[in-house]
Amino acid sequence: MGRIEEARMLTNRLFDGRGLDKRTCVLWVPVLCFGAYSMLWGQAQRQTREPPTDPLQEARALLNGHDLEGARRVLERTVERRPRSAEAWLLLADTCSQLNLESEAIQGYEKVLRLDPESPSALYNLAILHLRGNRPKEAIRYLEILRRRNPRDPEVLFSLAQCLFLLGRAEEGQRTVTDILNTSSDSSSLYLKLGKFLMARGRAEDAIGPLGRALQLAPDSDESRITLAVAESQSGHPARVIEVLQGHEELNSPLYASLLGSAYCDAKDFERAVPYLEAAVRQQVDERQLYLELAKSYAGMAKAHEAVETLHQAHARWPADAQIRSALARELFRAGDRVGALVVLREAPETALTQEELTLLVESYAGLGRRDEAQRYGQLAVQRADVSESAILALANVYQLDARDPEAITLLEKHRARFSESPPYLFTLAFSYYNRGNYTASDDLLNSVIARDPTLAQAFYLRGNCLSSLGKPEQAVPEYETAARLAPGKFLYHFQLGMVLSRLGQKERAEAELKKSLALNDQHAPAHYELARIYGDTNRDELARRQLEEAIKVNPQFESSYYLLSQVYARLGRGEDSSAALKQFKELQRQERESERARKEASLGRQNP
Repeated sequence: MGRIEEARMLTNRLFDGRGLDKRTCVLWVPVLCFGAYSMLWGQAQRQTREPPTDPLQEARALLNGHDLEGARRVLERTVERRPRSAEAWLLLADTCSQLNLESEAIQGYEKVLRLDPESPSALYNLAILHLRGNRPKEAIRYLEILRRRNPRDPEVLFSLAQCLFLLGRAEEGQRTVTDILNTSSDSSSLYLKLGKFLMARGRAEDAIGPLGRALQLAPDSDESRITLAVAESQSGHPARVIEVLQGHEELNSPLYASLLGSAYCDAKDFERAVPYLEAAVRQQVDERQLYLELAKSYAGMAKAHEAVETLHQAHARWPADAQIRSALARELFRAGDRVGALVVLREAPETALTQEELTLLVESYAGLGRRDEAQRYGQLAVQRADVSESAILALANVYQLDARDPEAITLLEKHRARFSESPPYLFTLAFSYYNRGNYTASDDLLNSVIARDPTLAQAFYLRGNCLSSLGKPEQAVPEYETAARLAPGKFLYHFQLGMVLSRLGQKERAEAELKKSLALNDQHAPAHYELARIYGDTNRDELARRQLEEAIKVNPQFESSYYLLSQVYARLGRGEDSSAALKQFKELQRQERESERARKEASLGRQNP
């Protein structure tokens, strides 16, 4: 029953005169009317005015409506009235943090901790603010507290790992990453964020684990897949890049194509690399590394023209890029265009040339027979503090071509300690000692070469020559045999083996080796001569005649062939031919003596100007 109805009933009872006379009733009517009016007015006021609102609820409502400033004003008034309300201070600090009022937020969270030292929100948010402000030392204090309370909270561990890496405590940071991986977190985004952080710190190898977990939890995440592929690529794992990306052509992005193409290139699967790299170059023309890898892949497929054209395009776009310039010159040199290589290299000032480029200049000039220029650039290279092994060897080879082995030995011995473990370096030095007739020094070096690289056929061959020159043909035979086994296509190896076997009386084996040599190169006069000697020693003069005549045809200046042929003709009853061959032999001897005398006179003239 409503208040208005109650008032009406009370009035009726009064007028019924129960216990009251009419005069009294008349006096009560105005009073009751006023009371009823008062009740009606109060009810109406209560129905139109909202009850008092809790300020924290009001602040939350404003925050939900994105009115951050309004919420902050409400909360500032609230903490003035309720200074010991941890909840009000926490909400105010959160609001200041969203407004990027860092110092006010920090003060608010610190106030919360004074009121409630166990507040996980205040501890965590304080740590994050300090971490964002690049104050990892301050942040780590709060994170360590949280970790002790909940050692498997992945968000806390992630922030802690960030602090440790920023503080240079990499080993502890990596252990913390391992702890994160050992949690049961199912947050793909957390692992992706952790992987990206590690990559930004240059720790691609360490990022692989978190990124792999991110992809495992969200196998359809393109971002996780690509980021993992980048980490594997930066860590030098081309097979893993291929495993991660292969079969996901739907990604269809320049980064996808470049990663997969580069991985195939690194794995030397050049045929698969080329289509991806071509697509990446078309879509991402400003990435110079792609041109280098595309050219490398073309070269790996023996497509020299395409490799050179690709590098020409890159060189036109980035003419000052030393890596592209070097690659272009190198491919031109490999294609036999030494002049083209020189043109590219001479574009740059000498001071800007790299060690590789100086070495290419030496080799290009030497290949063109311009050894003075080759020597000049070689000497420029070896004068630099960062002189490379290839530059030293290139200059040493120029000296050897000019029969200047003493200078080659001086150069190589100067840097020998630095390259003492390099078989090519030691072999080059051994070769110069051999040319100088120091067979013992050469043999000692070759032993070191073979110990370091037992597959280097030329080292066994040269050691066989040393032993032969030292009067040890029996010991030379196994060296030549090894050289011929390692490089069966080298005619000189079979020739030298055959010649030594023949001297040792092993004519049948010697004949077989000399025939192998001639099958590989029938323009080698000494092999014809040595085979003719075997035929002559075994009474096969007609076969000997054919080999000697062939030797003279190949090299008319090979005087030994004439002398032996004169003897064979004599045994065959061809006296006139025998006399003519002997006469030619003597004429060649006379010419050789005159040439030797002229060389000696010229040498004396240079010594005594």
